[in-house]
Amino acid sequence: MRSMLYQSIPCIIQKHEELFEARSSEFVEQAYFDCIVGLKQKAKRAAAVVFGENHPHLTLLFEKSPSGEYHSQNCEATWRTVG
Repeated sequence: MRSMLYQSIPCIIQKHEELFEARSSEFVEQAYFDCIVGLKQKAKRAAAVVFGENHPHLTLLFEKSPSGEYHSQNCEATWRTVG
């Protein structure tokens, strides 16, 4: 566990530089889920098994748009379809 945490430090530092001053709660969320737990990748793998590797839901749920938001943040229809 300790080596995983040390590997996470550069990711946490990057998230801190990008988000902390303007959006501290988003920093905490992204640092935890993207850098420490890896939950995003686990969920993405599970969704790929359910929907298929190239299904559009994977992009909507897990890929960021050019504005930096996840596509699903702007697409309520995705949640109605998936949920």
